[in-house]
Amino acid sequence: MTVAIGALALTFMALAHHQWLWLSQVSFAERERLEASFRASGQSFVLDLDREIARAFLYFQLGPPIQDRAERRAILIEQLERWRANAPYPSLVGGVWIASWRTPAEVQVEHWDEKSGTFAEVATATIPAAVRKVLVGTTHHLSSNDSAKNPPSGVEPTLPSLWIPLEPPFYFARTRADGTYLEIAIFVLDREALAREVLPKMAEKSFGLSQAG
Repeated sequence: MTVAIGALALTFMALAHHQWLWLSQVSFAERERLEASFRASGQSFVLDLDREIARAFLYFQLGPPIQDRAERRAILIEQLERWRANAPYPSLVGGVWIASWRTPAEVQVEHWDEKSGTFAEVATATIPAAVRKVLVGTTHHLSSNDSAKNPPSGVEPTLPSLWIPLEPPFYFARTRADGTYLEIAIFVLDREALAREVLPKMAEKSFGLSQAG
């Protein structure tokens, strides 16, 4: 009887050991699966954000060179209205500014009034500090000796904003027919819309998280 009980105990111990190994393997496999799923969701989230920023950047390209200043603004206003009506995340783009350099050191700034649907010139003092930072940086760059060789980036991550030349190709060494040395549109990304709408919707799509949670 004692031998039988001992043999039974050893059998239970062996079974318990094998069960522990099996559970460990299952746990490890499940952890691997969850980690892989999380990595894939994270990559999907980043790609979605990149895609929407790239969509905005490409959407507002004017295409072939347009010599007429008023026509460039009219086309840009049409693009802005279509963006508000049709873009997946229309609130991604907040304020829009046009900066025109008559010389590398002289800049004129206009702001898009969404209510009136027009661009109006604004005084330097009324321009937000973040936008002024882009203007100062670009003016400094245009005044440097290598501006034509190294054009500034089209993304300003500290604002955050996108800026797009209104008459491609992007030449720094010539004056246009209307007397403009350089003209760009600055599209400020709306931080509040990013935090409250765009990023939560992307997280819900990629990770299956509800905005309420």
